Amino acid sequence: MYKVVNYLVASVFVVMVPVAAYTETPSSVFEINDSGRAAFCGQIGASWLPALKRRNGTFVSARSELRSLVAKIRREKSRKIIARLESTQRSVRVLQSRTRATCAEGPPQSIPDGGTGGTLPPTPTPTPTPQGSVPPINPCFLPGGDIKAGCFGIPATLIANINRGETFYGRNCRGCHGVRVAMPYDRVATSFDRIPQMQPFKPGAQQLADIVAYLNRFNF
Repeated sequence: MYKVVNYLVASVFVVMVPVAAYTETPSSVFEINDSGRAAFCGQIGASWLPALKRRNGTFVSARSELRSLVAKIRREKSRKIIARLESTQRSVRVLQSRTRATCAEGPPQSIPDGGTGGTLPPTPTPTPTPQGSVPPINPCFLPGGDIKAGCFGIPATLIANINRGETFYGRNCRGCHGVRVAMPYDRVATSFDRIPQMQPFKPGAQQLADIVAYLNRFNF
């Protein structure tokens, strides 16, 4: 189900965070029905991608919002704020996974305006001057927090999950290590053997894969 909306009164918002040097602002936006809730798709170049609405009424692509959250988390020192930002990051990633395929189809060719016989085109929004480029989303990330087999050095026989890894890391690792990112499977595995203090906490192969998935959650 598609419909064009008055964006000044739409009720879907995202948490505001300082944006990175590059923000993708869609040239046009249309609304879709995501399991009974409003979601947005924005045109970036020739592609239609999941988009988010900010509290100030402007739109931004979901992938650039994720990169802004990553930058904020890496700079942040407060664990409480990091946890809140990571929660927002997970929500955006889930929304992106659910709506990517629908957005890629683009808006319908015409949208009835209530039976008057006319059509309502997608509402245009300003296009910023690019200051850089945003890499494509890593195909390793799958819906539900799973990681594609073989990514980040994880054995192909294991299905790793970011959410399970976050739970284990929070209970057993965060107190000493704080926030760590971008560590492959072999490096994490050998750390438990090399560092005596870590040996009592050495997990099984599945939990180790989940930890690696969590540590690589920023690798877009």
